[in-house]
Amino acid sequence: MNLVERSDRVLSRVLSHFTELEIERGSGSYLYGLDGKAYLDFASGIAVTGTGHCHPEVVRAAMEQLKKLIHNCAGVTYASANIELAEKLQKIVPIKDARFFLTQSGSEAVEGALKAAKYVSGKSGIIALQGGFHGRTMGALSVTTSKKSYTDGYGELLPHTFIAAPDLDSVAKLNNGNIAAVITELVRGEGGYSALDREFIRQLRAYCSEKNIYLIIDEVQSGFGRTGKMFAAEWFDLEPDIMSLAKGIASGFPLGAVVLKKAISDAWKPSAHGGTYTGNPVACAAGVATLDILTGELPRMPAKIKAVEEACDRLIAKYPRVFIRRQGLGYMIGLVCASGGICGALRQAALAQGLLLISSGSGGEVVRLAYPVTASIPELEKGFALLDRAAGEL
Repeated sequence: MNLVERSDRVLSRVLSHFTELEIERGSGSYLYGLDGKAYLDFASGIAVTGTGHCHPEVVRAAMEQLKKLIHNCAGVTYASANIELAEKLQKIVPIKDARFFLTQSGSEAVEGALKAAKYVSGKSGIIALQGGFHGRTMGALSVTTSKKSYTDGYGELLPHTFIAAPDLDSVAKLNNGNIAAVITELVRGEGGYSALDREFIRQLRAYCSEKNIYLIIDEVQSGFGRTGKMFAAEWFDLEPDIMSLAKGIASGFPLGAVVLKKAISDAWKPSAHGGTYTGNPVACAAGVATLDILTGELPRMPAKIKAVEEACDRLIAKYPRVFIRRQGLGYMIGLVCASGGICGALRQAALAQGLLLISSGSGGEVVRLAYPVTASIPELEKGFALLDRAAGEL
């Protein structure tokens, strides 16, 4: 039996798959199939392996931690790994003197952000912006609208949750005086790699401050160099009240973070939230190494952004029946196809050429270019050459 057949015998089919590709290992920007074939990975485990696969510094840090301590539960004893990670994060997040609650996933980071906002504000209402994706757990799902299928079949979700269009009038109309927070992505991940308007975000920041509403920014997908800056908020000159982080934080180890202004953190009283695996030492050690790698990569990002934008524009001009436009921010680019069907066919043609792609958008019509942050310009050029070849087959 192959891996697909074995999987069907033991794993729930509720998890959908972009491909039936069977992988043995990964190294740098490449995955390698069971047959030894190399695939240039422009999916990065859905924007997770920003340092590429099995980066030697990440492996070294994790192995050293494995030899010392695998688990202690941060709520039982103190150990250095989670503290060291938080100290590094505190220096780079766009919240001054931030405090952190570490999680295992992006959904948990969103759940923690929502809980903190409700608890500290004493208000129960949440406004989410239309088109956002925030996770699959019940609270995170309640503020997710990127695809209707994500919420179908689950009945009533989190009460006092409202969905606004991405404009200030829509947000203001939903403010009933009981709104704890507004939550949004700055660059939608599942929503098609599309960036929100900078002026709207400026207005939203001012409005939330005026009305004593917390602004939660979900950078689960856009953080850790994905846009070409460490956080997308830097493009917007924005200081949120609360952030949710995950994905690229630890190069594939399950880790996330709720980031809080100190005043909010101080008012979120002990035992109001918790978790057995918060701040796992091995994941945090990998996170420390990841931050060091990405910090060194950031000076090279402007040249990479220019290379990606030019490559996308060439494809759009060459294949107008396949590609409509590019969208996104910086290094985080989506190529909008003429339809979801064309995008699906393009992904399959690219896979046959040795390029792994995934899609996003409400109809699966956007090629989500989630190359490793550390991918070299020659690797990016090779990927776009393979994409060109695949588009030419349609």
